[in-house]
Amino acid sequence: MASTSVTVGSSLHPDYLPLADLYNSTGGPAWSNKTGWLTNCDPCSGWFGVSCTAGRVVSLSFATFFPGNNLRGPIPASVGGLSELTTLNLSYNQQLTGTIPTSVSALTKLQTLNLSYNRFNGSVLDKLTGLTNLQTIILGYNSFSGSIPGSISALSNLKQLYGGANAFTGSIPSSLSALTNLENLDFGLNQLTGTIPPGLGNLTNLTQLQLSNNQLIGSIPASLGNLTKLSTLYLDANQLTGTIPQSLTSLTDLKLFGLSQNQLTGSIPDGLNAFTKLNALYLFQNQLTGEIPAMLGTLAQLQELRLENNQLSGTIPSSLSNLSALRLLFLQQNRLVGCIPPSLSVLCGKNVNIDNNPGLPTWSDFCATGANGLVSVKNGNWQDPTVWSCGRIPTLNDMVTLQHVITLAPVPAAQAHQIRYTGGTAKLIYETGGSLRLGR
Repeated sequence: MASTSVTVGSSLHPDYLPLADLYNSTGGPAWSNKTGWLTNCDPCSGWFGVSCTAGRVVSLSFATFFPGNNLRGPIPASVGGLSELTTLNLSYNQQLTGTIPTSVSALTKLQTLNLSYNRFNGSVLDKLTGLTNLQTIILGYNSFSGSIPGSISALSNLKQLYGGANAFTGSIPSSLSALTNLENLDFGLNQLTGTIPPGLGNLTNLTQLQLSNNQLIGSIPASLGNLTKLSTLYLDANQLTGTIPQSLTSLTDLKLFGLSQNQLTGSIPDGLNAFTKLNALYLFQNQLTGEIPAMLGTLAQLQELRLENNQLSGTIPSSLSNLSALRLLFLQQNRLVGCIPPSLSVLCGKNVNIDNNPGLPTWSDFCATGANGLVSVKNGNWQDPTVWSCGRIPTLNDMVTLQHVITLAPVPAAQAHQIRYTGGTAKLIYETGGSLRLGR
């Protein structure tokens, strides 16, 4: 182990002691890379992760991805003595623990703070609100707690605020609307409560808004439609209610749009065809009604469309066959009826699920045989077109699924390629002379 013992005198570098404390507190001898550390008294002479300007340490950055540099243990209070520091990046070590010392509030020149992917806990944001030069705060994947302080609005230079995957509680302060330079706001995977402040619609430089997996309630503010630079909007897995605001169709730069696992009602709004850059649309597990808009078939970049677990009705639009980039289509557990449009055969082999729509045939039959399927939608006579999901009488090409009591009259003879029975009451009743021909 390198010794931290030095002769104190005029030659001692002003940043040496805080760095020596950091080394000893975080298991320095076991660091993955400790080149130069404590081998001399000048941290600006090639110490790994240290950058200097005019002889002072301005940046401390050990890693930008896993597995970090194997720092472990608490951050010493003396780190607040690095008075010229503009960048502090301790991310991806996974073993840094404890609370962030209040002395970090002395790092008044700090512009970038990255503590992500560690095991820190306790409050942190209240210790940063005086660091008005901060442009980037990245705290994700720790166990930080406490609320988002209203005084965070003092960080007027802030562009990136990532607090996701922690244990933050309380409401989102309306004062966040003052951070008009903010480009990324992420507090997903926390325990935030209350409503989404309408003032977030003032953050017109936002490109990412991520508030999913919290306990947020109330409606989605129409003002979010002002955020026309957004490429990512995730509000999934909350307790949001009301309808999807029509104003959100103004977000024409969106690539990722998620409102799933809420309690949203009403129909999918018109105008989504303006989302020409959209890669993923997640609206599943809500209480949405109405039909699937045919205009979704114009979203040429769409790769994933998830509308399952709603109350959508009507037929599957044939326009979805135009989605050449589509690799996942989930429509299960709705109230869809009718035929599967033949043009959708281009999606056979993709990840498609339309199960548990009582008025639809099965996707597997459609893809396996090239034939369409018909499903009974009510009790009645085989020769009555309104009995069948496609509104036509089955032929020898059709896979038929019986869910009801169907009567076979003497003439003409009933035909089907194959019959499957589902439900305990499904059956055929043959009138005198009635017959059924199966196969091609």
